[in-house]
Amino acid sequence: MRLVPGVVLLTVFALLPAIPSGPQQPRFKAAVEAVVLDVSVLDKDGMPVRGLTKADFILFEDGQPQAITAFTAIDLPDVEHRGPTVFPDAPRDVRSNDELKEGAIWVIVLDDAVTDGPAMLRGRQYAHQVLERLGPPDIAAVVFIVNKRAGQEFTRDRSRLAAAIDRYRLSGSSGAAIDRYRMGDSSGGAISELAPRMVTDTLRSVVEGLAEIPQRRKAIVFVSEGLAFDFAKAAPQGLEWQKLIETMEAGSTIANLVDFFDVARRANVSVYCIDPSGLKVGSGPHLKSEFLQTLSQNTGGFTVTQTNDPRPGIVQMHRENASYYILGYVPSNERREGRFRRIEVKVNRPGVTVRTRQGYFEPRPVKVDAAKAAPDALPAAMTGFFPKADVPMQMTAAPFALPGRPEAAVLLVLGVGAVKTEDATAWEAPATADDIEVLASAYNMLGDLRASERFHARPDARRDEAGGVARQVISRLVLRPGAYHVRVAAGTAGRTGSVHYDVTVPDFAGAQLALSGLLLGDATAKLSAPAADLQVALPIAPTVRRAFRPADDVVAFVRVYQGGSRALGPVTMTARITNEKGGEVFGSNTQLDAARFGTSRAADYQAALPLTTLAPGQYLLTVEAKMGKRTERRTALFAIVR
Repeated sequence: MRLVPGVVLLTVFALLPAIPSGPQQPRFKAAVEAVVLDVSVLDKDGMPVRGLTKADFILFEDGQPQAITAFTAIDLPDVEHRGPTVFPDAPRDVRSNDELKEGAIWVIVLDDAVTDGPAMLRGRQYAHQVLERLGPPDIAAVVFIVNKRAGQEFTRDRSRLAAAIDRYRLSGSSGAAIDRYRMGDSSGGAISELAPRMVTDTLRSVVEGLAEIPQRRKAIVFVSEGLAFDFAKAAPQGLEWQKLIETMEAGSTIANLVDFFDVARRANVSVYCIDPSGLKVGSGPHLKSEFLQTLSQNTGGFTVTQTNDPRPGIVQMHRENASYYILGYVPSNERREGRFRRIEVKVNRPGVTVRTRQGYFEPRPVKVDAAKAAPDALPAAMTGFFPKADVPMQMTAAPFALPGRPEAAVLLVLGVGAVKTEDATAWEAPATADDIEVLASAYNMLGDLRASERFHARPDARRDEAGGVARQVISRLVLRPGAYHVRVAAGTAGRTGSVHYDVTVPDFAGAQLALSGLLLGDATAKLSAPAADLQVALPIAPTVRRAFRPADDVVAFVRVYQGGSRALGPVTMTARITNEKGGEVFGSNTQLDAARFGTSRAADYQAALPLTTLAPGQYLLTVEAKMGKRTERRTALFAIVR
């Protein structure tokens, strides 16, 4: 099963741009054919021009003035001026499908098809510079043109993103990589022939996925030397889109590019290109640079080329995606023939640069097949680029060894149907006793389905100590060691939602030292699923809650494993809690003697969290296991509320 053909789960899927508190982005009724534009207005120094109002803008479509019906100014401070952050690099052990409410969406696309040698080394460095400037709420993904396995799904976990960038290696000349790309393609072809299709296929798949998030600002950073594609020969009359679509050959590079530009415009995706080949000597046109500039200019972005220092351009990318204007209008032209419409935006300020998309293809009449069966709701909820939030969900995933087996049981702890209250600390479930139908699936990094389970549950709605009500479901998937992308969809009361999670299953049987996932829970509560069903015995009832009151009894739990056949040894366990300023507010050390591991070569470790001693605020829990020179670590973020 492949969720996004050609881009391996994108290889990617997750979350959303910089929407500050206050004015929200405009929303239109589905029946209205509205056009929404992101508009950057820059002064002569490239700095955002702030403080403009709707009256400062004039908007034209095919030369005809249009009435601006929606207007919002988005204005975030520059990344370096956003102030201190709370554990910016700590991975979230609980994922939610409401994470799309804030943060910028970035996709870093690394060209491993044609970029080579020193340019690739510089490209890796430049991609890290893009990553370094992400704001704390920003979400990003890493995608490779050829080696999809090396990519990273959408995440705020900077360590996962950095690791994916470090996997940027030349694979365009690799026969195995090309063979993987050719699957299902009988045309064959050399790398020089395949490269244009690889690039356009990948970029289009990315923007199609990003199109699932409407009325949001999204950016692709394409790190590539570009293609030696001659637009003058492919489009001798220039990029006059209406003439092109009437003459171009289906499946050609120019046809694929026209499709890509159309999808990118409709999805409001800006493409920024970084050329890692550095400063080029000699005069005359450089086709590869022109290719990159065409990608950017037709999507509202820009290209960083002919330089050995891209940092100013990278700073400008982030700056433009933090301060911009959203304009919405309903076209006065009601024609629906699929023709291209050119957009022009002017500002009544002298000496400014206006950057936005150049136009769009108008829709065609859509024929609805009434006889076509409706899709199965749960698979449909999980196959999108991003989680579906019609039913709010939270999830944590924790792998545990299965005795005598090479596979592991990955426990999935779900909070389903919960809604945050205004204080963002309590949870309240819908007043319904309906069953919850759950579909859980795990995919490897090539997008292949590796495990799936579908079941019904009727969990009790229980009031927690923070004043909320939560319905939890616990299930499991059996998986071999490796990295997986887990998607879970749930349906209740006629609605569906989904949540995504990246999990790595350790080699419990072979590793000298390994840890299960870290769970937080109540040692006195009853499990919501029988241990026989989970195939794992747990001493606590785990929870997805991460906001606690001082009176709560919360225990952190991990299982420690010593794999292989070496003699068992003692393991030193450390639990630390640090506050928002990085100060340690709690620490404990415990030694698990070798005898504790027994014939199962596994031992349990629990640490009660001293919540009564902690002031309200955010905290990071770190649990470490150390044996000799080996150290394993798990973390969890939580909050203390009044």
